[in-house]
Amino acid sequence: NNLTIQTPQDGKIAYLPKKPGEKVEIGDLIALISRNENLRIRLMIESDDIGRVSSGQKAEILWLGSFYRNLIVGYGHIVKIYPYAVEKQGRFYFEVLIDIDEHRVMLPLGVKLRGRIIGEKKRIFTLFLNSK
Repeated sequence: NNLTIQTPQDGKIAYLPKKPGEKVEIGDLIALISRNENLRIRLMIESDDIGRVSSGQKAEILWLGSFYRNLIVGYGHIVKIYPYAVEKQGRFYFEVLIDIDEHRVMLPLGVKLRGRIIGEKKRIFTLFLNSK
């Protein structure tokens, strides 16, 4: 009882909501496919720290909710720093986009991640981010 399912575009499996052997109904989501483009995450950096961040800088991405606390799930680099700060709960943050160059684990959508911006062979600071 093998079944082959093909998608209309190339990609990677990002999420499998069903387990092998589990019953599937018509219309059920059986897989979520992400395009073969770079994964990109958004990072919010406090305004006090933004002066130490630059385009191209390396970043380490950790998964806070994993079984192994702070599991390193990938590495990337900063591709964009937005020029204007946004206010959240009385603090000002700059949005930074990071492309994931190497990922070790496929992450479920919406997981909480933590980013470490790395400069000159040492960690500059650690920040929290969302993968959305």
